Amino acid sequence: MGLFDFDGTLARGDSAVPFTLFCMRRYPKATIVFPWLASLVVPYGLGMVSKKRLKNVMLKILRFVPPAEREKLVEDFHDEVILPKYFNKGLERVAWHKEQGHTLVLATASVDFYMDHIRRHLGFDLLVATRTTIEPVPRVIGPNCYGPEKVKRLQELDLFEQTDWGNSWAYSDHVSDTPIMELCHNRMATTPSRALRRYAQNAGWPIVDWS
Repeated sequence: MGLFDFDGTLARGDSAVPFTLFCMRRYPKATIVFPWLASLVVPYGLGMVSKKRLKNVMLKILRFVPPAEREKLVEDFHDEVILPKYFNKGLERVAWHKEQGHTLVLATASVDFYMDHIRRHLGFDLLVATRTTIEPVPRVIGPNCYGPEKVKRLQELDLFEQTDWGNSWAYSDHVSDTPIMELCHNRMATTPSRALRRYAQNAGWPIVDWS
């Protein structure tokens, strides 16, 4: 198996903020949500607002997107914003796993609303992401898929007990993914944050730069 984080691992930077701005540019009426989001930035930085809360407010933008246009919105967001951000070396690693016949899992805290299109574009078998619903009100369902929650979500899958974790691989740029990386015998810190770099150095994990 090959487990890949997305933001900062396969593509440069975060995807949530660019998605929010992309939606607002395409649907100007959605900018009514911006002051609400802006008011949460400082409390979020201070740990007073959860990631789930922030995502719930972000998703309110989708109320201004007609249902018939949502799929096209996601496709255009990917092609115009995400596509130029892919790390070529990361894509090469994905291709290597496909050649080996490995099951590929995209494990990300980003919302499934747009991540499922990215999963299909990259040819991944499964997506583990923050679950959302659009109707009747756009919102997050269940916990934010972050840190240990990624492991819990994997454990819900039938393949968890069938996987040879001793021959599996995990890739991430962020220290929050150490729980999921430690599931696999083969771990790789890719273009890592300072915290993950220190962790990987202490643990003896390979460190690579995909930028």
